[in-house]
Amino acid sequence: MSKPLTACIGTSLFFAFVHFLKPPEGCTLSDPTSALAGFELLGKVLFHFTDPQFFITEFATLFVIGMILAIARLRTGALWFSIGLHAGWVIAFKGFVLLHQPVLDHPFHPWGVGKTLQSGIYPLFILGLTAAACSYVLRKFDLRKLS
Repeated sequence: MSKPLTACIGTSLFFAFVHFLKPPEGCTLSDPTSALAGFELLGKVLFHFTDPQFFITEFATLFVIGMILAIARLRTGALWFSIGLHAGWVIAFKGFVLLHQPVLDHPFHPWGVGKTLQSGIYPLFILGLTAAACSYVLRKFDLRKLS
């Protein structure tokens, strides 16, 4: 495996992992002043990584986002395209959260679209379209002309 591809995969895994380093909603510690409270919190933070559905519906989506951003960085040789793409996704995500009401008993929930745009097969499909659009836009980008 080439070094750039290995770097893209590694940074994408890190990108996806970092987005889930927060305690679950409603998380409480038995004794917040205990010397071991940090380990208890860490266990609660990492617990959702034991759920296979989490990997399919949420972690995979953020991994694909990380890969698109990393490959865009490789293709352009700069961060500008990746920063703009990430900013656009954040704006779309925040707007979606304001307008979207999940239907929990829908047959496609959580596989189609979960609670957020970070989960589901449909967001992965849209990311595939985004990757294709980025590939089309960036295929004419030649790093040799910048040197």
